[in-house]
Amino acid sequence: MLLHDVAGRLDSIADQLPQPHQIRADPALSEILDDEVRHLTRLLGYLAGESAFRHRAAARATELD
Repeated sequence: MLLHDVAGRLDSIADQLPQPHQIRADPALSEILDDEVRHLTRLLGYLAGESAFRHRAAARATELD
C-alpha cells in the first residue's frame, strides 16, 4: 500500500514538471516540488523503518527456533 502511495506521488510530481520549452523562473513550482520531496522523504523513511523492523523481527524469530 505504501509503495503504491509513493508511486502515485512520483506520478503526480512528474505531471507537474514543465516541459523543456516551458521552463522559466517560477517560485511556485519550486515550492510545490519542495513540498512533494519532503513528503516522499517521510514516506521513504517510514518504509525503510518498517523494512528494518520486519527484518529484525524475522531474524529474532529464527534465533528463537
